[in-house]
Amino acid sequence: MIERRSWVFGLVVAAFIASATPTASLAQSVPALERTAGACTSCAPDGWTISTPSPDVIVGNGPWPGGTWVVSDLAGGPREGSTLLMTLAGGSIREAVTATITGLTPGGSYELSVYYQGATLSSSAGTYVNGDFRVTVAGTTADFPTSSGDAWSEAVVPFTASGTTASVILSIRDLGTGTFGGFVAADDISVRSTVPDADGDGDPDATDCAPGDPTIFTGAPEVADDGVDQDCNGADTITCFVDADMDGFGTVAGTTTLAADGSCDTADMEATTATDCDDMAAATFPGAPETPDDGVDQDCNGADTITCFVDADMDGFGTATGTTTLAADGSCDTADMEATTATDCDDMTAATFPGASETPD
Repeated sequence: MIERRSWVFGLVVAAFIASATPTASLAQSVPALERTAGACTSCAPDGWTISTPSPDVIVGNGPWPGGTWVVSDLAGGPREGSTLLMTLAGGSIREAVTATITGLTPGGSYELSVYYQGATLSSSAGTYVNGDFRVTVAGTTADFPTSSGDAWSEAVVPFTASGTTASVILSIRDLGTGTFGGFVAADDISVRSTVPDADGDGDPDATDCAPGDPTIFTGAPEVADDGVDQDCNGADTITCFVDADMDGFGTVAGTTTLAADGSCDTADMEATTATDCDDMAAATFPGAPETPDDGVDQDCNGADTITCFVDADMDGFGTATGTTTLAADGSCDTADMEATTATDCDDMTAATFPGASETPD
């Protein structure tokens, strides 16, 4: 439903009643019709682009930046600091500016609102008077005629978002009422949701997982590890450790990553621990099977497992039978019944070993 609402003594009088009460949005935004650098000719407001020449911007009610031209019939009303003025001679090409609406929810119902009025731009050479005002948003176009001495009116164009952004075009067509062409002023542009949104965060109550909290809505920024699902994806974002080799153990360097699904998943290179001494080798992780004597610490205990000879009598010499044992700490230690040689002819007697003192018969 296209609406025109007139601004009369500070009250908005609607020609039609909307099907749902619009709510101001913290999520959706459209650039204001303002220009911080001040008045200008053949220019566009900040954040807008000229589609066809030659719109202009004034500040307040004037002065007109052209010098000898005078703006009249431009009433006070719900205006911002600047006002967009569009002139047109001949009517063959529409003067137009365009911008992008951001923060939309795909499939959401919205309406674009912009205030406009006809006015007169005059000089000794002639006049530009009124003009047909056209608003196009997300492919929906509506025309709003003006008249001499018109008050500020609100042009309202409903639309359905097909994505997270949408284009808006403001343009003018000459009505043939001036010497040179048409003239329209526009200001106070906004976009709002037309479905119930109790907290005004731009996410309809039907899809908002916390319709009473404006900081929680679909796509909201997440605060990791606080136990709150700000973006309504069903989980709080949590901190995990990077697991580049996907062996289930994060790098011992402690490098972190965020898991939006609330789970540290191996398939996503995420882990809950930072204990992997070599995160580029999937076969290396705490508790991994060791390959003895290869110089690699597969189980991340700080040493490669090595082969030693059994030293049952702990005299520092392994049994001559060559029986071996594995030393996980990488050292053949007498206290662990381990030795580097297999030369003990009686490994059950501590006093018997190569070089021991002999007892004569």
